[in-house]
Amino acid sequence: RVNSKNDTFRFRHVANLDQISHLKLFVIVILFIFSILIALIYDWWAISVYKGWKRYLNSEQPSVPIEQGISIVIAFRNEAKNLPALLRSLAALNYPSEKVEFILVNDNSEDRGVQIVENWLDTNFTSAKLLHGNSLGKKAAQYLGIQNATFEIIACTDADCELPKAWLKRINESFIDTKTELAFGAVEIAGENHALQQLEFLALIGSTIGMLQKDWAVMGNAANMAFRKHCYLDVFPTLEKTGSASGDDVFLLHEVAKKQRAIAVLAGKDSVVKTLPQADFKSLFSQRLRWASKARLYSSKIAIAVAVLIFAINSSLLLQLLAALHFTTSFVGFVFLFAVKLVADYFLLRSFARFYEQPIRIEVFLLQEIINLIYVPTVAVLSQFVRFTWKGRKY
Repeated sequence: RVNSKNDTFRFRHVANLDQISHLKLFVIVILFIFSILIALIYDWWAISVYKGWKRYLNSEQPSVPIEQGISIVIAFRNEAKNLPALLRSLAALNYPSEKVEFILVNDNSEDRGVQIVENWLDTNFTSAKLLHGNSLGKKAAQYLGIQNATFEIIACTDADCELPKAWLKRINESFIDTKTELAFGAVEIAGENHALQQLEFLALIGSTIGMLQKDWAVMGNAANMAFRKHCYLDVFPTLEKTGSASGDDVFLLHEVAKKQRAIAVLAGKDSVVKTLPQADFKSLFSQRLRWASKARLYSSKIAIAVAVLIFAINSSLLLQLLAALHFTTSFVGFVFLFAVKLVADYFLLRSFARFYEQPIRIEVFLLQEIINLIYVPTVAVLSQFVRFTWKGRKY
């Protein structure tokens, strides 16, 4: 009887081990199949972005018979340390003074920003004015400036940016085509000691331009943006309904695309706007949370699809790596998927970097790829639940 009980126990133990082995095999196979599927989709996306990027590089610049009037609208809050550089770049813009208007809107600044702007207005331009917004944030401040704009073409940037001299000329070129309703340009991180942020921005801007050239209205950057006044006022009620603290540039893009209006990309390296890097990890993380928080409000199917793809490939890599701690064979799936993403990302970045004359340091690129395994899924998940602080306001 004892032997019979022991035999039964051994049989059950072996059966349990077989079940565990089958479960391990099932998990490994599913993860590997998922990795192959994600890799194929990601490669297709990367190739599509590259084709769009090449189309941008090969596009001809239009001849410009006239110089149209352009109103520059900039909302600022607590930017006293950054405003002098912005104002110097505004004064240096190469465009007829009678064809440009400067509108700066104070978004309840608590520093010397207003005084700096007032001093600049006294010594520089008559075609410039300072407005004061209410306490409802940047969106309301920008809207106030746009409402008071004289010209039909509106150019926008951020208060921590520096503008290239040819900026308005490039915007003018884009709006010579009367069908153009919205245009975005490239933005790069200024300075030399923020390699990771610079590389991330290069990837974002290059892929944004590539997707826009494929008529995929996914991303845009308010630091280098222009639109027709009537277009903005037409979609503003929809922007208001989103209730988002961030993403007016992206939501504007999505709404304009939804109405099948023409969207352009500013031509040339001399249209690139420079912005400041985030000073520390806390402010960087808060900014990225703010950016990612708008994803749940997307109405664009293509934007949702791209966001899901980027989240899925990084999350899949992280899961493969964690699974490899228990199932060593899962490491094969991780290596395969990581290699596919690595090659695709590198060739895209290399093409972007050549055009914008930004060197790619291999060690920085590899570090960025590794960081993204944790960084992207973490930010994506936390942004949907965690509150963040921006410009002294909590959201």
